Amino acid sequence: MRGPFNVLLIDDCEPVRDSLREYLTDCGWTARGAESADAAFGQLEAEPADVVVVDLRLPGLGGEGFIRQASLRWPKTRYLIFTGSADYEMARDLAANPSVVGEVLLKPLLDLNVLVQAIEKAMGEVR
Repeated sequence: MRGPFNVLLIDDCEPVRDSLREYLTDCGWTARGAESADAAFGQLEAEPADVVVVDLRLPGLGGEGFIRQASLRWPKTRYLIFTGSADYEMARDLAANPSVVGEVLLKPLLDLNVLVQAIEKAMGEVR
C-alpha cells in the first residue's frame, strides 16, 4: 500500500534523523523527528503517527522500553526498529507484539528506499 503516511523518526543522532525525515518528506509523506523517547511521547500525544521508526540506543528510556510503553497507548501505530547493532535479536515480547514490525532495519541504510518499502509493508499488514 502506498502512502502518504505519517511517520515519526526517533534517533538521538540529529543528522540521521534529519536525513530520514527529509527523504520521507520528499516522498510526499508527513515525517517528523524526536531525539528521545520522552520527546516522542510528547509528539505522539499531540499527533499520533502511522509508523514510528525507533532507534534502540536512546538517552533515558531506550528504544525497546519506548516501544513497550507506546504500543500500549497507541496500539494501531506500527513500530519499526532501526539500529546500528548488527547482532541485535528482538526480545520475545516485542516479536510477539502485533504492533511491532518483525523486520529490523540496520544502520547505515545505503538505500533509503529500503525504509520506504519497510513502512509500506508494515502499513499494508494493517490496512
